[in-house]
Amino acid sequence: MSTTPSTLTPLVIKSRLAKNPTTKLRYGVTAQLNSGEQITVADPKATRAMVALMDMNALHGGAASHFGGPSAFAELMSAAHGLMFHMSAKAKVNWNEAFNFVNDAGHTENGLYALKANYGFADLNLESLKKFRSIESPLTGHGEAHLFPEGVLISNGPLGSGLPQAQGLAIGDALAGKKRVTICALSDGAAMEGEAKESLAAIPGLAKRGKVAPFVLIISDNKTKLSGRIETDSFSMEPTFQSLEKLGWKVMRLEDGHQLQAAVSTLEEAIQQVTLDAT
Repeated sequence: MSTTPSTLTPLVIKSRLAKNPTTKLRYGVTAQLNSGEQITVADPKATRAMVALMDMNALHGGAASHFGGPSAFAELMSAAHGLMFHMSAKAKVNWNEAFNFVNDAGHTENGLYALKANYGFADLNLESLKKFRSIESPLTGHGEAHLFPEGVLISNGPLGSGLPQAQGLAIGDALAGKKRVTICALSDGAAMEGEAKESLAAIPGLAKRGKVAPFVLIISDNKTKLSGRIETDSFSMEPTFQSLEKLGWKVMRLEDGHQLQAAVSTLEEAIQQVTLDAT
């Protein structure tokens, strides 16, 4: 006769992710929380400037790199990381105890390197960025968890593969009875992938059954790819995104993703809502 335990004890796996930033942002701007409280987040303009310099160094060294993707996500990532770090510090826990962060859009990882160097996170600084994509640097073109475990939770690169892995993290947290919030960043091109489409359908369905811990998905829909426009060169993603509410997602639209204050307000509301009700 077999029995099913009422709770599962998760394996104890020591996280190698860097802890909460302890130094002041080198380039920061002020944003306001919905409560009226003021917080400082990374300046997206500084992120773009650092990415441009990183890309230039990489190209001089014979490597390719991206600018459009990290530029498109700059405000959203400033908002997401500013909120994660602020909320965790306020709760007196390490940020990775309160949040899982998965970047499916691996081609934007250089923007996250720049943002983290701004914070001094994981001992990154401006000198570290100069070696981006060099053989001696852990800062690869796409995030590699085995090379930079202090800053990358899950390796990325194949578009659409990060979302189902983020789904798995949220399922694991639900099984363990944890209320940790999983945040995943996804590009419109990645949403074309089959495994991403499966997760887009599965996550809200599982959430309604209490099988997924709180989950926030950030989608950048700029209809742009490396060499042109998605709608012109392939097909429109509008029907896919219009279906999200039917699938069970609560959709919060931000018409201009480059409005930092709007990004902070929207993401804060999303985090608060899923924390109160993960379905």
